[in-house]
Amino acid sequence: MDYIDRHQLHDLTPNTITSRRVLEQRLADETDIWADAEEYLLGTSCRAAPIRVGDTVGAVAVSLPSRRAADPAPSVALRRAARRLGWAISQPITI
Repeated sequence: MDYIDRHQLHDLTPNTITSRRVLEQRLADETDIWADAEEYLLGTSCRAAPIRVGDTVGAVAVSLPSRRAADPAPSVALRRAARRLGWAISQPITI
């Protein structure tokens, strides 16, 4: 929310979410993969998997040609990457 408070939601494509209320609703969805359909760049879709460790929330994401958006392989790889990164982040740091 800090980022959204400091930046406008610019209309980059006809699919870009420019309403803060709509964006907040989409982000509130409890899902293991978030997807957009050409919201940033026409011809490009993105997928992201959340990483939650304690109070820390992050994500791993990938952009791909929209024609590959129906392919489940990127989602499988993202889930695996998010699990691995979450595990790595949760481990104590040793020097």
